Amino acid sequence: MPDPFYQIFKKPSDHNNWDKQVEFYSKSPEITDDRRAKILEALNYLKKHLPNGFLKSTKTNHPVKYGIANKAIHSIDWLIWLSESLSALEHDQENFDILLSKLVPVEDSIREGVPFLEIANPLQKNGFKVEFEPEVQGFKCDPDIRLTNLKNQEIIYVEVSTTNESKEGKFVMSNYLYLNSIMEGRSVYFSGKIYENLSIKELVKLETQIDTLIKNCVDYDRLEVLTLSETGGKLELAIACKVDSTELKDWIKSKNLRLNEVQSKDISFREDIRRINNYKIHKKAKQIPPDNLGFIYLKVNPLIFLTLNLKESIFELNRRLVNYENIVGLVLWSDVGGKCEPFGLKLGANFYHEFPIFEINKRMTLFVFNEACKLRISVNSLHKILASMETN
Repeated sequence: MPDPFYQIFKKPSDHNNWDKQVEFYSKSPEITDDRRAKILEALNYLKKHLPNGFLKSTKTNHPVKYGIANKAIHSIDWLIWLSESLSALEHDQENFDILLSKLVPVEDSIREGVPFLEIANPLQKNGFKVEFEPEVQGFKCDPDIRLTNLKNQEIIYVEVSTTNESKEGKFVMSNYLYLNSIMEGRSVYFSGKIYENLSIKELVKLETQIDTLIKNCVDYDRLEVLTLSETGGKLELAIACKVDSTELKDWIKSKNLRLNEVQSKDISFREDIRRINNYKIHKKAKQIPPDNLGFIYLKVNPLIFLTLNLKESIFELNRRLVNYENIVGLVLWSDVGGKCEPFGLKLGANFYHEFPIFEINKRMTLFVFNEACKLRISVNSLHKILASMETN
């Protein structure tokens, strides 16, 4: 069956037409029947609940519009997750409307809408009633989320936020995502490293070079290498057809790199940790009623997990947490491309988890326990919260 993309999307405005999107997903030969049924249901659900003209009026960097336009399997699975997660909240119309209002504007969706849902959905699955922006009698602030443990009625408040990335951090992350997305799903094995920031013009040129390398690798069954001298000292990359390629293994070992990842330019995220310590924790802790149990959730740049020493970061974060005796813990989380097996690591009273999501991505979560917390949380509630960190 020929690819229906160009038969359906004949002009730019067609991409803003829900019916055209539904038609594409109903005809795409790349989608299994089971996934097709789910994505069609998801698109019809989103069309029903998002405002009229959403696709036309929304910027391309909106998570929902990007997911629809991307059409990769992991984006399809993300849209299915989004619609199912929203549907699970519909039983409380007021609660549902609050979340939906945060999901429509592009900046709100990135800062609050999607992060709220990423936290609320697994907590609800693990036995909590979830309420957004609840009023707290006698307290001037409305916390982001109130949790009620359905087993013992314990009340817990949660503050959710994202960290503001530095300009350099955004550049480094943009390069990392672009180059790794080029290599996704190409049926080859690779390894590489970015040494200097790359402009959009340079990335587009590199994409053409990489396409040629992959074709040569497949046609001639040989290792193909893009050298530093060929990229002005900014990138090196090796590609092989077979995972057991001795040449690729030797190249990776000589460069001290990882398989199936183009590693980012070296950058220190210590400033991000300092910003969390000096600003975010204090601001969010003050939003939680002082006589109630609280958690702070922060969505961070995934490179923080990939570049920082976890033990040192935990120590720094805990030094600030001890000032807030009702905060049980701090949760940092992020998603990034790359398959993984579920993995957990206990560091004293703290936990680090990785688990796969949306076909080719993984979620990384760090729970930092506040040993100075004087309010007692039930074992049942703590277990449910920790379990939610392994669920999407």
